[in-house]
Amino acid sequence: MRKYCSDKDFDFVIRCLLRHGWGYQRGGKHGKLTHPSLRRPITVSISPSGRRSLQRFKQTVLSTHNCTGVTKSQM
Repeated sequence: MRKYCSDKDFDFVIRCLLRHGWGYQRGGKHGKLTHPSLRRPITVSISPSGRRSLQRFKQTVLSTHNCTGVTKSQM
């Protein structure tokens, strides 16, 4: 099983997004989540350190939910 992030909660959310048609490309210290209907990728830190980083990441994903179809209950 591939690990996308060192934080288990981030990893869980990324796996949920991948099940809904998102793509993931790993870089050096950051990964990129892409969706076919979005122009720009969402950048994800491989090792997030901030206390609120998961909350901010979820907020970023949910702000694009009109395009992607992901709801809060699915995360």
